[in-house]
Amino acid sequence: MNQQLTNQLNMIKFLIKAAYQVIVVNLVFSIIYWAVFTGFDTWTETLLYWLKYIIVPLLITTIATYISSKLIYSDRFSLSVNKYIIIFLMIFIACVLSIIHNIVIVLLLGFIIPIFISTLFSDTLLTTITYLVSQVMLFVVATINYLITVREYGSYLFTETLVSTGMLLVAYLMSKVIINYNEANIRSMDIMYNEKMELEGKINIDALTGIYNRRAFDSYFKKTFTTTKEKNGFLALVILDIDDFKEINDTYGHAKGDEVLTNLSNVLLRHQSEAIHAFRIGGDEFAIIIEQSMNIDDFMTTILSDERIYNKMQTSYGYASYNLEMDNEQTLFEMADSALYQTKRKNKYKNI
Repeated sequence: MNQQLTNQLNMIKFLIKAAYQVIVVNLVFSIIYWAVFTGFDTWTETLLYWLKYIIVPLLITTIATYISSKLIYSDRFSLSVNKYIIIFLMIFIACVLSIIHNIVIVLLLGFIIPIFISTLFSDTLLTTITYLVSQVMLFVVATINYLITVREYGSYLFTETLVSTGMLLVAYLMSKVIINYNEANIRSMDIMYNEKMELEGKINIDALTGIYNRRAFDSYFKKTFTTTKEKNGFLALVILDIDDFKEINDTYGHAKGDEVLTNLSNVLLRHQSEAIHAFRIGGDEFAIIIEQSMNIDDFMTTILSDERIYNKMQTSYGYASYNLEMDNEQTLFEMADSALYQTKRKNKYKNI
C-alpha cells in the first residue's frame, strides 16, 4: 500500500475517534442543559428528558459508531467502501441529533460537516454522493421535525430548510474547489519529486561510464555499514584499479582510455544485483560493495576474465570484510585500500 492510501486509511480511523468525541460532546452539553435550564420539578419529567435527550441518542449514535468501527477495522472491505462507511456514519449522526433536538432547527446545518469531511479524501465522486445524500436527508429530517416538534414553526421551518439547502450547495461547491486545488498541489509535488529524483540520479551517476560515482559511494557505503553494524550482517568492500592506466592513455590516446573505463564499468554493471553494487570512485579506481557472503576471489576472477574487457589491460584489487571491531566505514575502506596496494606491489615485483 502506498503512502497516500495509508494516509487515507489512517484518516478514516481518526474520523471514527472523532465520531466518538462528537457523541461525548453532545452528552456533556445535554447534561449541562438539563442541570442549568430545565428546572424540572418531578422525577417523571427528569426521567423523560434523560431518556429522550441523553440515553436514547447516546445509545443510537454509540451503537452506529461501534458497528462502523468494527467494519472498518475488520479489513474486510476496500478503502473505497470504508470511505463511504465513515461518511454515512457522519450523515447518520447529523440526522439523529437534528431529530432528537428538533426545536434547534439550526442543527440542520450539521449536514454540511459530512460534505467537508469528504474533501479529505480528494474524491469528487464521493463528495458529490455525500452532497446528494445530505440534501435528501435534510428534507427528510425537516419533514420529521415538522411532524413531531412541539415548537411553533409557522413558515419559519420552510424558510430555514431552504436556507440550509442553500448552505449545503455552497459547501459542496467550495468542497469541489478545495479538491481541485489539492489535486493541483499533489500533481505539482509529484512533478517536483520526479524532477528531484531525476536530478539526484544524474548527480549520482558518473557521466563517462554510466556507473555510480564517488558521491553515491560515500552515501551508500556509510548507510550500508551502519545497517551491517546494527544487524551484525555481512559486508565486504573491494577496491579495484587499472595498472599503469596512464600508459594506456599515453600509448593509445585518451579516447582509448575512456573506452577501457567504459568497458570495465559495463562489465561491473552486468554483475550488479541487490547485494552487489559497483562505483567509480576515482580516475581509474572502482569500488564494489558486497552484502552477501561469497568467495570474493572467484567472483573477481569471473569479472576480470570477461572478454569485453580490453585485453591489454591489467588490474589489481584488494578487499576487506566487516568485523565487530570496526567503528566506522572509514576503517573498512582503509583496510581494502591497503589490500589493493599490497596486491599492486606484488604484481609489480612479478613483472620485474
